[in-house]
Amino acid sequence: MPFNHFDVISGIYDRWRRFDSSHPLIDLLDLPANGIILDIGGGTGRVARALTGKGRRVVVIDISAGMLLKARGKAGLVPLISDSAALSFPAERIDRVLIVDALHHIKKQQETIDEICRLLKPGGVAVVVEPDLKALFVKFIVVLEFVLLMGSHFLKERDLLDLFERKAGQVSSIVWRGNLIVKYIKD
Repeated sequence: MPFNHFDVISGIYDRWRRFDSSHPLIDLLDLPANGIILDIGGGTGRVARALTGKGRRVVVIDISAGMLLKARGKAGLVPLISDSAALSFPAERIDRVLIVDALHHIKKQQETIDEICRLLKPGGVAVVVEPDLKALFVKFIVVLEFVLLMGSHFLKERDLLDLFERKAGQVSSIVWRGNLIVKYIKD
C-alpha cells in the first residue's frame, strides 16, 4: 500500500486544523432538515461533525484509514473508505456534498466533480473549498506540499469553475480568508 501522509498526521489533525464555525460554508450548504450529506476528503470529520443532527446522515469519505478511524469516534458520522471518483451510491440520492481543502489531493478531480453531479438530487448543493492561490500563506503551503511529495494539484479559480462546465446547474464562487469557495446547485 502506498505511503499516505494523512495516516501519519491523523492523530494530531483535529488540533492542528480546527474548523471555524463561522465558516460561510454552513450557510452556503443550506442544510436540509434531514437527508444525506457527503463530506468527500473529510478525513477525521472535523467539518462534518458540525453538519450532524436533525435527521441528517453525514457520510465522511476518505482514502486514509487513519483519518477515518478518528471520524469513527465522532457521533453522527458514518466513515467510508472510498475513491471519490467512483462512489457506490445511486444517482440523484444525495442532498449535499462538500469538499473542504481536499480537492487538490484528489488525482481524478474532473471525475470526482462528475460523480458529485451524478449523485446530487435536483436542487442539491455542492460546496468545494480550496486554498486561494493568490494568498501568500497558500503559496507557502503549495511549496511545502511539493517538498513533502504529496502530489497535490492546486487549481486557480477559473480551473476550479471549469470542472463544473457543462453541468446542468448554477455555479458561483467567493473568496474568504484565503479560501476559494465554489457553490454548485444542480438543476
